Amino acid sequence: MRLVAIVCSALLPSCVRHVPAPNTSGFGDRLRTRLADERPIDAASMPGARQLHFLFVGGFLNETIPGYFGDNLPVVRDELGATASTLFPPSGGDLERDAELITAEVLRLSDEHQKPIALIGHSKGGAAAVLAVLRDPSLVRSGRVEHVVSIQGALKGSPVADALVQSLPIPMLHAAFKGLGSLTRGRAEAAFRRLAVPPDVAGWSARRLHFVRSMETTGQVSQELGLTHAFLTQHGSGRSDGLLLEEDQWLPGLGHDLGVLRGDHAAFTIASPLSNGAAASRRAFTRALLEELFIVERD
Repeated sequence: MRLVAIVCSALLPSCVRHVPAPNTSGFGDRLRTRLADERPIDAASMPGARQLHFLFVGGFLNETIPGYFGDNLPVVRDELGATASTLFPPSGGDLERDAELITAEVLRLSDEHQKPIALIGHSKGGAAAVLAVLRDPSLVRSGRVEHVVSIQGALKGSPVADALVQSLPIPMLHAAFKGLGSLTRGRAEAAFRRLAVPPDVAGWSARRLHFVRSMETTGQVSQELGLTHAFLTQHGSGRSDGLLLEEDQWLPGLGHDLGVLRGDHAAFTIASPLSNGAAASRRAFTRALLEELFIVERD
């Protein structure tokens, strides 16, 4: 159990020290405006969004993280007036299993609510949400899935997962945490590389699939992410959110990249008692995301 606790503490994105500051991308500018403006969203300006059901999908070790999407859901439900729910796939499952669970939940919810689904996933959940629609194009073609947003998605895995798997060569642990193994860079990349994306789905993705990436500077990530952030400075670009390199959080050539924001791996989705980040920043992020998806789309 002690060994499992060490793994969990190494990967747990539990707190944020700062209000995330966006970069100069268009979405970053929108977020900057929203960080300075606490007014609720103008739901009347995005009537199409209210006709969707929003499904938020959590990431690896979600079972140990309190407050997941705790500041995002009220914006969607109370300000936008849309229905919303969460899905927390077991961390023991791999990306492919998570994608199956997401597909089943999309089918259930779209039948129950008689609405298309907006899928919003974080970390492993973001990668699995993308994988679900690419593995089953009927979700897109049938209109059951209207949008997919991958927030800091582990689309190409993480060197942190590689290091943990290599340093803990214990078969029983790997069997219990298949999710960890699926987040190694080779396994994660292979899950997407072997997919043949039909042209119509690729065209859909340019308008309806969005990637939100982030990175943070040394000293600005939470104490829990300090070691993994330092580790990642020696890999790839060295720019990371503490668990994922910024270049591993999207699929070039597919979808719409909303740019790289300032923030660590908990900045936009986790309202935890352990976090000293402001709930206002997570609400601002959610408002900016809704405006980016629905007001820009309408214009």
